[in-house]
Parts: sequence; C-alpha cells; structure tokens
Amino acid sequence: MVKKARLKFILCCFLIFFVLMGCVFGISTSILKHNTERGIFNSLKEIETASVNNFQPTYPKNYFVANVYNYSDAENFNLILKYAVGFELESVEALTKTAVSKFYPLGSENNVYYKITYLDETNQIPKLIIGADATHILEYYKQSVLDLMVVSIIILCSLIIVCWLFSFWVFKPITETLFNQRQFISDISHEIKTPVTIISANVDVIKNSVDNEYVNNIKEQSERIGYLVNDLLTLSSIEEGTTEIKRENFSVSKSLLKTALPFDAVAFEKGKFLTFNVEENLSAIGVKEDFIKICNILLDNAVKYATLQTEIIVSLKREGKHVYLSVFNRGCDVNEEDKDNIFERFFRVDSSRSRQTGGSGLGLSIAKSLAERNHWKITATLKKDQSTLMQVVL
Repeated sequence: MVKKARLKFILCCFLIFFVLMGCVFGISTSILKHNTERGIFNSLKEIETASVNNFQPTYPKNYFVANVYNYSDAENFNLILKYAVGFELESVEALTKTAVSKFYPLGSENNVYYKITYLDETNQIPKLIIGADATHILEYYKQSVLDLMVVSIIILCSLIIVCWLFSFWVFKPITETLFNQRQFISDISHEIKTPVTIISANVDVIKNSVDNEYVNNIKEQSERIGYLVNDLLTLSSIEEGTTEIKRENFSVSKSLLKTALPFDAVAFEKGKFLTFNVEENLSAIGVKEDFIKICNILLDNAVKYATLQTEIIVSLKREGKHVYLSVFNRGCDVNEEDKDNIFERFFRVDSSRSRQTGGSGLGLSIAKSLAERNHWKITATLKKDQSTLMQVVL
C-alpha cells in the first residue's frame, strides 16, 4: 500500500514538474523565436538604409535589394537588382512573386526573410523588396532550442530523483505506523490464539457432563474468535510479506474443481445448487495455495448469501492471455453506496445476519490481498436485491 502511495506521489510530482517545465520551455522558445525574427527584420531595415546611403552592409552575408517596376499584378512586373550577394535574378523573381501575392510587407520563404516597400499603400503597389538569407541564424536558433530542451530534461530528471529521495522521508512515518499496526495485530492475534484454544478445549470437556445452550454458545463464540484470529494472522502475514511465496505454472482447472466439489454438498444441504462451467486444461502463473484460498472464500460467500432454491454458477474460461474465474449467485444485500467497501476489513452489511452466517468479515479482504500479491485482479459486480458476481482475472 505504501509503495503504491509513493508511486502515485512521484507520478503526481512528475506530472506537475512536466507541465511546469513544458510551460517554461514553451515560453522560452517563443521568446527566443520572437527575438530571432525581430533581429532578422532589423537587419532588413539596416540593408534598406545601406542601399539608400550606397554602402555595403556586413550582416547578413547573403542579401538582395531589388526595385519593382511596371507592376500590374503578382505575375506581371519588372525587377531590377540593385544589390545582390548570394542571390540570382531568377530566385529573387520567384521570391518576389510569392511575397507580393501574400499582401503582407514582412514575411519569410524557405529561410529567406523579406521586407516590401510600397509605392502606393492604398493599392499596395510594391516599389522595393529587400531579402536576406537567415539560414545560419535559424540554425543557431534550432541549436539553442535543442540545448534548452536538453537542459529542461536534465532539470526534470534531477527533480524526479530529488522527489523520489524525498518520498522516503515523507512516507517514513506512514511506513512505521503501518508496520507497528501490523506487528500489533500479529502479536495480539498470537496472544489471543492460546487462551481461545484452551477455552475451546475446556468447553469440550464440560460438554461431556453438561450440555446446554450456554455451553454451546461459549463453544460457538470461541470457534468464531478462533476463525477471526486465524484470518487476522493470515492477513497480517500477507501484508507484511514475511511469507516466502513461490510462483509456478499450475492447473487452475483441476485446482478449482478439487476446491469447489466439497461445496456442492454444503450448498445442497442449504437448499442451493452449484453449477460448473469449467474449461479443461487451463493454467496460470501464481501461487497455487493462494488460488485455492481465493476459491474457498468466494464459494463460501456465495453459498452463505445466495437466495434459497437458486443456482450458484462457477465458471472458468480463457479469453486471450487471461483466465477468468467467476462466481455468480442470486441475492445481494449490498447497497449502491457500499459497493466500494466490500473488500475492506470487517465490512458488514447486516451485523445480525453476520452472526447467523458466521465468518470474520475478513474473507474478501484476504482474497484481494492474495490476488494483489500474485498480480491478479479481483472485482465485484453487485446489484441490490438481485445478484452478485465475483470475478478474478489471472
């Protein structure tokens, strides 16, 4: 549980840092691009000034200044190069046609930025076009963006590492509390187990001479406490991870049938009927004893809480890479608001009925813990006053 909480904490931090770094990166690249383009257009103004004052600009290296004559439309005009370094007349004409067709005085085409001066602003008749090759400037911009991306990734990874280390300190009190709680449950369960066993043995001796409802009640309650202690010890052992588990590829078909068959007679005695839909030769990877325990818990619950004279359907089938175990029975006492609580410890819908049916209220909690440590998934589909479907995906 703590590992999952730490993982969620680290994941949330990662998402927050990722969004923040993404915003910073986006804003930084936008500012960098704006400044780069502003610098290029300022260079075009310098080139225009240089052409007027008849001196050669030194930056950028490749540029041109051309006069436009006899302009009628974007395809019909005359062009005279005034200055040209690194540009031919044909390429300047092609660029001018593209530029004037956009009806915008500033723009770019294939890394060449241009500025158009109009003779008549109302009719937008161009008289002068200035262009400059900004390839090397844009390469510098791309390299700057790449460097910024690398730095952002390094910072993000550093923050995640710091967050991961910080999570140990944050969750240390929770880890210690849970460990102490589990240790307490384990210790007190062991302490209770011995006197309960003695009480049960003494009651058996008393029943040989005196047999009445009081003695039977003591026997019944001592057995109930015994079941509760065993379930607490089982749950504590699972959650502490002290029990060494050995996963293997085992036959779930044989294990299910072997576990379910004894419940057939129990269900018949209680006026209920078991039906099996089990595919043969199905196998899965996990702890065989855990699977058997889960089957016992689900079948026991189904037999206890199914409606009289109804059918309990136990099915096992393969779909794709997964094996599905399902236990279905008619009857359900769980309300809509309690659906998410049935796997909680000691969850009871009706305490008076719980005393009649027996059990400790830990069965489904144990089943969920066993499923989780085998990387299986257990779910419940409940319909009030209608049906209960428990499903395990292996």
